[in-house]
Amino acid sequence: MKRLVPALALVSLLACRRDPEQGSPSESVETSWRTLPKGSTWLGAPPDDPCQRGEPEPRRWTLDHGLAVSATEVTQAQFARVMGFDPSYHQGCPGCPVDSVTFDEAAAYCNALTREASLDPCYRCELSDAADGVLCQTVRAPEACTGFRLPTREEWEYLARAGSPTPTHAGTITACMGRDEVSDRIAWYKANSSGWTHPVAQLEANPWGLFDTSGNVYEWVDEGGEPRRDFGLLRGGSWYHNAEHTRAASELRVPHERRLAYAGFRVVRTLGAASGPPLPLADHRDEEPPTLPSPSSYRPSAATVAAIAFTHAEPSELVPGCADENCVIERLIREAAKAGAALIVTPEYALAQFEAETCPDVGDEPADDPNERPLLARFAELADEVDAYVVINLETIDPASDARYNTVVALDPEGAVAGTHHKFELYGGERDALTPGGAVSTFDTPFGRVGLLTCADIYGRPHLHEELVNGLDARIVAWSAEWTVDDARRWQAAFAHDWKVFLVAANGARGVGRGAGVYGPDGEDLERLDARWPILYARLPGDMVADAAGLDTP
Repeated sequence: MKRLVPALALVSLLACRRDPEQGSPSESVETSWRTLPKGSTWLGAPPDDPCQRGEPEPRRWTLDHGLAVSATEVTQAQFARVMGFDPSYHQGCPGCPVDSVTFDEAAAYCNALTREASLDPCYRCELSDAADGVLCQTVRAPEACTGFRLPTREEWEYLARAGSPTPTHAGTITACMGRDEVSDRIAWYKANSSGWTHPVAQLEANPWGLFDTSGNVYEWVDEGGEPRRDFGLLRGGSWYHNAEHTRAASELRVPHERRLAYAGFRVVRTLGAASGPPLPLADHRDEEPPTLPSPSSYRPSAATVAAIAFTHAEPSELVPGCADENCVIERLIREAAKAGAALIVTPEYALAQFEAETCPDVGDEPADDPNERPLLARFAELADEVDAYVVINLETIDPASDARYNTVVALDPEGAVAGTHHKFELYGGERDALTPGGAVSTFDTPFGRVGLLTCADIYGRPHLHEELVNGLDARIVAWSAEWTVDDARRWQAAFAHDWKVFLVAANGARGVGRGAGVYGPDGEDLERLDARWPILYARLPGDMVADAAGLDTP
């Protein structure tokens, strides 16, 4: 269930008063400010950048207005004082940047500071269930607004570069995926963060006195006063991402309402502006985010995909009239197909199975032999009936060796086996009872090649991306899991972004809000929740999949 912003937070938007004085950025709830010089800079990735990831071509841009910038990312203590709550995944560190904050909450925070200073707000905010509590839209062109706000896309890169023509203000990153000397000086990132955010202002500031413009948390930006779009923009890299993401040109597109354990923000204010007229409010929620190219040989058609978020409650509580898990999954598959899903992914260990079934081969039609493989046959018949690709999880056995596997089976719309995958990264008690699989596998559909992975497989091999995506040309990954360790959604988007794939994640342990999701190749959250059932849907337009594959569409 979406969490509304507490009433205290909304009261604070109207009632709080304080003067923005300077203080210690790592401990104080006050904000330290820097005034940026006007000037010009190059934006985008230089052609000789070894870590270039398809960012915009370099272009010249000029800051022609005064700009005050918070020296640090907004901390947990600062956010909690103003808003009355702390959404951070990484709790218990007042001097760390606030994380898991939505674009709308960041904008609401800016409005709160604006009201404290008796300035004109840059955003119009209102309560909204759809936006996780509060929905904000830009009402004045940023450079014409006198209040506190988020930086624009161009302003953010200007302040991050601090006049430097190199990929970061400290120089060029050479170890894009590993430990990098330049990044170590200026950023908390994957290789040095120990999987956590860190107190702000602990590493080297840029020449303008701004800390953590690279790493720690990605920062929300306001895209230059455009009417609100469905997807917002994050800049600067984070504790979770590789060094290549800490470059000034690095960008990540995600929905405005998305909570990410690596997303925060900093605040700016135009100096010397006369308040401009309000912008016309509009909604651009039908716009698709840009995608980055990668090679493939497919020209996909559009398709709706579904991820089932099965939870282990009593079956009759999930689906009235069902006595076991198999009935629940069968009903959810039918509902997903009724909604138009062409690919339906079910979670790991979602089916109640009493004995291992013979390992199926691609092309098998198990529906023809229901006595030999009862559970597989039952769902093969169902795939044929609903005319959809269905991914299920079974324990299987190889009669020749008696080896037992945790197996994902993909069934095509005629009930034949389209693909099989034996889990290779076994977890916990699986290591005592099961045999690890070997090669990864894929199957072809009219909407693109689909790769199969199970739970911890996604972490299991150092070169899995090269094997599955670059080697086998998978453009969609069906991930079936029983992920219990943490909130899987906090890193699923990062995998989709880093691999440049669509990730359809069905998770049986955490339910709709925490373990399952559908993500695009820019890490964007694509799904919508079924009004009644624990099913997440996403529409993958053919041109969107083709773009991810680096293809031209007719």
